[in-house]
Amino acid sequence: MPDSILLAHSLGEVLLYLRVTPCGSCGAGLIFPGSPSVVDRMAVEVEFVTSCAQCDAQKAVRFRVPELPKDHESSIDGPISLSEEASSILDVSQWITLCHVLLEEAGLLSDKVQARKRKIQAARCLEEAIKFFDEVDNDLPPPDAFFHESSKRQFKDRPELFSKSKLIDLRATLPTDSSRRGGASE
Repeated sequence: MPDSILLAHSLGEVLLYLRVTPCGSCGAGLIFPGSPSVVDRMAVEVEFVTSCAQCDAQKAVRFRVPELPKDHESSIDGPISLSEEASSILDVSQWITLCHVLLEEAGLLSDKVQARKRKIQAARCLEEAIKFFDEVDNDLPPPDAFFHESSKRQFKDRPELFSKSKLIDLRATLPTDSSRRGGASE
């Protein structure tokens, strides 16, 4: 039985959360999800049984999402969030980390279509990170944008990584999803 139900903006956000969350048992390994099982169709709850890459610990993690996607592919390539609210499961540091991981993956892919999809997803991660900046005049995120000690340490050690203007500049270099924005893609 899972500890609690985490509230997510989409199944895509859940999959990204599982990519960047370390194991709760050993703290080192990344957890890898199995296939989701629908726990409660009316409450739109899904559960993943995760397994740690380092210690093999298994854990059930349950999420509530606004809707269930029609297929797994649409949850990966679809929007992360249509809400203006920042995530309650991924902090600003995790979104920035995910952006860089996805950009690194894109650089390793020979398939240009798949590489572009990774870059679009990286751009979406930056959009999610930027939602944490609540003050117009402040170029750095507020303290409550960091959920984990490791994120707080990273911010303390390298605050320049969290500059809103730098994140916006990086976002401007990445392609957009023309089907979502209604404009031409870059």
